[in-house]
Amino acid sequence: MQRTGSYQDYLGKKGYYWGEISQPEAKEFLANARKRGYKKAVAQLGVKIPGFFEYVLSSLRADWVYDAINLKNTKRALDIGSGWGAIVFSLSNIFDEVTSLEAVKERLDFQQIRASQEKRKNIKFVRADWLKLPFKDNTFDLVSCNGVLEWIGLSDFSKNPKELQIIFLKEVKRVLKPDGVLYIGIENRFAAFLFLGAKDHSGLPFTSLLPRSIADLVIRKFRKTGGTYSPEIRTGGEWPDYRTYTYSKSGYGLLLQSAGFKNVSTFWTIAYNSPSDAGPIDSMSFPYLLSLFKNHNFYSTYLSHFVTSVGSWLPGRAVKEIVSFFSPNFLLYGSNTKKTSFSRELVGVTGAESFLRRSGTHGLNSKINYFLLKNGKPFKIAKFSRFDEYSTHLDLEESLLSKWSGLNVDLIIIQGKKVYLEPYIEGRVCQTFSWGDNKTSVAWLVHFQRSTVQGNWTKRNFTKFLKTILKSIKSNNLLGKKVYRELEEDIVKVSRSSEIEKMPRVRSHGDFVKTNIIFDKLERIFVIDWEFSEVDAFPIFDFLFFLINNSLVGKSDSVFKSNWTGSGPYSEILQDLLQYYSRESSVTTNFIIECIPWVMAFALHRRVADKYMRHLDLETYIKLIEKWYEVKKDANSWLSHND
Repeated sequence: MQRTGSYQDYLGKKGYYWGEISQPEAKEFLANARKRGYKKAVAQLGVKIPGFFEYVLSSLRADWVYDAINLKNTKRALDIGSGWGAIVFSLSNIFDEVTSLEAVKERLDFQQIRASQEKRKNIKFVRADWLKLPFKDNTFDLVSCNGVLEWIGLSDFSKNPKELQIIFLKEVKRVLKPDGVLYIGIENRFAAFLFLGAKDHSGLPFTSLLPRSIADLVIRKFRKTGGTYSPEIRTGGEWPDYRTYTYSKSGYGLLLQSAGFKNVSTFWTIAYNSPSDAGPIDSMSFPYLLSLFKNHNFYSTYLSHFVTSVGSWLPGRAVKEIVSFFSPNFLLYGSNTKKTSFSRELVGVTGAESFLRRSGTHGLNSKINYFLLKNGKPFKIAKFSRFDEYSTHLDLEESLLSKWSGLNVDLIIIQGKKVYLEPYIEGRVCQTFSWGDNKTSVAWLVHFQRSTVQGNWTKRNFTKFLKTILKSIKSNNLLGKKVYRELEEDIVKVSRSSEIEKMPRVRSHGDFVKTNIIFDKLERIFVIDWEFSEVDAFPIFDFLFFLINNSLVGKSDSVFKSNWTGSGPYSEILQDLLQYYSRESSVTTNFIIECIPWVMAFALHRRVADKYMRHLDLETYIKLIEKWYEVKKDANSWLSHND
């Protein structure tokens, strides 16, 4: 063993490169992180690689921990194959000490850069072979293996992949404390999407579905890399046979039991690398998720719409059985302990039969939601802070929810953690094409804004605010030169408007969109999810944010354009709401329209400037700004003509 920088290196010159980007790109990325800061480096790469910003920085990637451990056992954790470190840094907010084990030097270097810039003191870095863990027996309360088990077969081509996986799991069991827990995030061998031709870890379709011997033949015949790196398979090495074994639910259970784990529990999830939705696989949680998607229009593709519609039509018990066979991914927990996990105790205390876990945003200060179920239906929602250090944020959010929606919220303590219990609202979200829903929602917003006025904006203060947005977008290279130049011109124009000083300083909701607006069976309105609320805000933001998001229905470029140029399904409502809000706020519709670019830009800016890293999807708002400048001329013509 040698010490390289500030980590223990058991590999030295041995090892390999593996990753989502090529090795030269990784080295350039590291240089940028050192020079400009790790967040800016990730943001710049995130513009080029969709999902990279979230993959590297999202705190919700470790939300499974509350289904794995008892919160009284949080002394030491180990993350094997820690990659760029998202899970490591999340766990370091919960555990006294976290060890990050990673074989790829560039990834470990990035983690060290981040730890140094954040001044993290409770993370240890180790570069080592995962088949020979350099730790004493009975060391860790938790061992995390996210997206690792399937790759173990590449460690030694002379041995069968399953044999290597069992060796690995036994080694993990050795370093776990007797009451420790193993977590595995991994694909289902028989995931539904694989039957549609999606490529698996081999870079080829269908290989995981085939008998292993047939898959071996396919690999030898068709998997030819020529030693060249490919983003699809993330390595350039040749394989002698099929190596990346995945299994069914029962297959994983048998594998873990053969390695000595007596208790194995399985959760379904849609994406283990971003497990924002998950639940026990033997529960009614997935059928409930489908009904939630259908009732709240939480789907963005025709395929997801089809699956949701068919799934919600089938009996819940049938869906539960189908999911156990065809779930996209699994979250597995192996242990030899009888200690109760946090989520299991939550279920017991509240009298629930099961739950659906839904993560909040990606941020450090975000919340985690548990929809508590009886007979497959929700009766309460449990909410708690992802990390205790930021619990005052949820305290404020719940107080705002209680004040402005009139809900009675209870507080309980589970394993030392504050948990809020909200009543479940039986109802529906605001319907995009319902004039009544839209009018009621905006009328509620107007009343809310009038109730929270604290003086007026000045040109000086608003101009300073706008300059901050422009500086953020420019310094992070988020837009092309032409689009940025147009945006800058429009924002400068707004900053000179005499209408600014008519605008009151109000509290914002911050995320005023249809999915956060619920109508119950009596048509009463409830506005939820106050995470982005700010005390000192410009009122037009919430209004335009609502309008823009409704005009994006289906996320189609053509629908967005038609909605803003007079021929779309939302055009008439959009126009009426602009005129209504103009009358109620005593500003011209022209000024409101002129504010559209900075509202979009602010939504993008807060994704990179937010110190809590709550929203990490850059692509959506980059494309939205680009779309606006494609339709702006026609939109202004239509809206001014009908003013």
